[in-house]
Amino acid sequence: MTDEEAMDLMENSTFQEHEEAVAKLQRVKLSSTQLPTYFVGWRDWLRVRELDKQTKGGSFHLADFHDRALKEGAVPLPVLARLLTGKGF
Repeated sequence: MTDEEAMDLMENSTFQEHEEAVAKLQRVKLSSTQLPTYFVGWRDWLRVRELDKQTKGGSFHLADFHDRALKEGAVPLPVLARLLTGKGF
């Protein structure tokens, strides 16, 4: 992915401010651990979401999940899973 493609992705697909996207691109280029860290966080976010979806069944709503997750604040994702579902992973 070129720098331009990365900036386009961040600004237009994930709606990040230009300055934030520039800083993320720079961090990715300077640290070999940056991208794997983002990937692990994204993967675990999906795991929490899937666990909540399994727990709620047909009453699962994505917007509700996001609202409840964000209200918990900055907690580790395994903790978030327990707070939202009573289950860990």
